Amino acid sequence: MISQNFVALFAPAGTPRPIIEQIAQASRAGLSDSELQQMFHAAAFEPRPDSGPEHVRRFLDDEIARWSPIIKSINLKLD
Repeated sequence: MISQNFVALFAPAGTPRPIIEQIAQASRAGLSDSELQQMFHAAAFEPRPDSGPEHVRRFLDDEIARWSPIIKSINLKLD
């Protein structure tokens, strides 16, 4: 099973949707900048300017579904 790292922006639960959209739009604009993309590539990151809140939510839901059985089977606990 392959694992991947990702970086995302998060807001507190209950943040109004217009604020979430404003943050997402600003993030997409920033990630569309070619100089910033080059910096990310140089640091071995693959920027996703087409990503947004729904994409991140689906990714997290998929990762939770994928890793939960493994975590439970080895009885992994956070200290």
